[in-house]
Amino acid sequence: MTEQITARWPGQGTEGVSGARLAGTVSDDHIVGLDLIRFAAAMLVLALHFGWIDFGWIGVQAFFVMSGLLIAHVSQARAAREFFVSRFLRLAPAAWICATLSLAIGLGIHGPTRDILTGYVHSMLFWPRPPWVNIVYWTLYVEITFYAFVCVLLALGSSSRLLPMAAAIAIWSGAYNLFPAVAAHIPSPIAQMTLARFGCFFALGIAFHHCVYTGRGGWPVAILSLAGCLSQIWTYAASNGIALLPPVLTFLAMSAAIWSATRYNGAIGGGLKAVSGHIKTLGLATYPLYLIHYDAKALISHFVPAFGSSAAVKIAAVIAIVAISVVVAKCIEPGMRKPMRAALRFILYRRTGGHGPSDTTYSPGATSRVGRAVR
Repeated sequence: MTEQITARWPGQGTEGVSGARLAGTVSDDHIVGLDLIRFAAAMLVLALHFGWIDFGWIGVQAFFVMSGLLIAHVSQARAAREFFVSRFLRLAPAAWICATLSLAIGLGIHGPTRDILTGYVHSMLFWPRPPWVNIVYWTLYVEITFYAFVCVLLALGSSSRLLPMAAAIAIWSGAYNLFPAVAAHIPSPIAQMTLARFGCFFALGIAFHHCVYTGRGGWPVAILSLAGCLSQIWTYAASNGIALLPPVLTFLAMSAAIWSATRYNGAIGGGLKAVSGHIKTLGLATYPLYLIHYDAKALISHFVPAFGSSAAVKIAAVIAIVAISVVVAKCIEPGMRKPMRAALRFILYRRTGGHGPSDTTYSPGATSRVGRAVR
């Protein structure tokens, strides 16, 4: 959830791209605004679990939109095997580190119960069914399912058909969410494996990518996807007795921010240049923050009786959770990822002596070789 864009994006060559668009994006190496939006999305989920708001779940949907946009980029000019390696290395190290921290917290509070131990195994394996080590891990299976769709497309040599795939997913997901009486007859495993509930959010991200960087056919798919997104939000809010307006307005605002951060990245990045390093650190910390905040809150509330009634204690807890997440992202995760990358490349590219494709790739429409696209 914390992709680092350090490359020209498709459509940033001179062909078919307006001068205004080029002026703001060609030389930009990192979408600073998305780091801020990711952090805001994680804080919405945290605020939900801290009992401050009842619509913080909308942060998860915003994550899915950003994932669709970023995957639309990192899948360009990549083989399926290379895409798999990049996604696995993005998802697994932090998930395994945070699951282990959650296991330690659970054992410390409750002891070695069957649910805790089974949940840990399920979380380490990205198992699609509960229990998990904590309640946020279900979203990783949704992400993996989306990655699998893209991986199959790449294996078929059809990366150029990503937008039509997004349109098909948006239609299916929108129909599923708009007609709950019909959706009730679809087995849950089938719904999960076909992105029935959340596919429209990934599709919206893919459409945003095309709107900004290619300008070909993105807006119709974006509108179609947005309709599906709003139907999912409406269905969930109505079924849980949550007021509709706050999550809808929050999602629309975050979606507009995602598009704007991408479209005007040059101007935003220039304005925030002095603090871009700190913002990037927040972006990197978002994924572990999302994974550990729930159990960190449980640990603090267990040992600090004043947690439930003291705003100051809750704010201190948030600061501590953010600090731990930064340590995981900046110190622990990179050291784990490096040997995992070497092992994966040796296993998957044994015929070439363990050397897979380099960490550089070519971007359609660009005129020069571009840097590593995924951290």
